[in-house]
Amino acid sequence: MWRDAWLPGLEKGQSAQSIDINYTLVSDLIDVNTYTWQADVVNSLFGSDQARRVLSMPLSRFTQEDEFLWQGDNTEEYLVRSGYKWLVSNTGDGTECANTSQNNELRVFYNRIWNLKLANKIKITFWRIANNFLPTLSNLVPPRVATSSWCPVCSDAEETVKHLFCDCAVITQVLNALLVPFAPSNNTNNWKLWLVKEFVNSSLDKCKLWMVVFWAVWFNRNSAYHEGVNQQAYGIVAFVKKHTCKNWTVWIRFYKRFNVLRVAFGSHQRDLK
Repeated sequence: MWRDAWLPGLEKGQSAQSIDINYTLVSDLIDVNTYTWQADVVNSLFGSDQARRVLSMPLSRFTQEDEFLWQGDNTEEYLVRSGYKWLVSNTGDGTECANTSQNNELRVFYNRIWNLKLANKIKITFWRIANNFLPTLSNLVPPRVATSSWCPVCSDAEETVKHLFCDCAVITQVLNALLVPFAPSNNTNNWKLWLVKEFVNSSLDKCKLWMVVFWAVWFNRNSAYHEGVNQQAYGIVAFVKKHTCKNWTVWIRFYKRFNVLRVAFGSHQRDLK
């Protein structure tokens, strides 16, 4: 009763009163003989507004099994589509967006992620970063998968998504070298909303470059943590430029053809000697 979402109209549907261990289930508030709420008990446990909400809930005289209902929309049935819509209108920490402006920004944010012409592995990695779904050390320490949360890239702070992709000295150097630093005026505290504001207020080319940078930084972080190979900022910059160069494929073909011709010409010269 004190943890589950069952009260109508409240954020997350949870009661906010002090817990009374004598009452743990919602059924403890119901008179089983008359199938009505025990009004005196409800009024003693909850504030006036919450008590009114509880007592306004109709009770059935027929016994039936409990069932799970999806609260994301009025269909009460969970679908992947409805789950995705809920995520789009959610800040990422379990709280709904406070206003329509945030909802619109999140919608633009997700549309940009999936519509940019980038490899799916880059898009998915960026989506996981935005939602803090990466196995950073700060996420691995609580379940005791890791023993230390110290950043393996810079060793200066705890490895959170915000540190690794915003505050770490390495990503700062990379972004400055690529001339795409973050806006200093963005003071949003929530990580996802901070990233959303950066994204929706920037050009598509800048967003695309950021996504590749984040992917490259995560790739480098994994190399540093699992293999002990930690690239300097200029190495990551070269890695990013390689994957963002529009004519990179053409350049590779030319380079390979040039190498073939150079080898052939060199062997011909040796034969002449």
